[in-house]
Amino acid sequence: MSLFDKFNVFLEEKFMPVAAKVGSQKHVQAIRDGLVLSMPLTIAGSIFLILAFLPISGYDEFMKGIFGDGWMGKVLYPVRGTFDIMAIFGCIGVSYRLAEKIR
Repeated sequence: MSLFDKFNVFLEEKFMPVAAKVGSQKHVQAIRDGLVLSMPLTIAGSIFLILAFLPISGYDEFMKGIFGDGWMGKVLYPVRGTFDIMAIFGCIGVSYRLAEKIR
């Protein structure tokens, strides 16, 4: 039996029962379900974050030539907006899902 197989056996026998008990807890489920509701905002903000910091040489100079020196600040407005709204939305989503589970 290889080291990888032994590690898998250890995880299945020792770790998985504990993880299943923790995963079935109402509060953990509410956190999971509430944060899943904010996933579209995370994706939208991340797209703009990637556009602001695209790892291509010369990209920064190219964008400065088209939009001016303050281009990155303008691209990061949607990032800040979506991430800030996501924090509020996540809080409300977790609270709502927890209220559903307790009811």
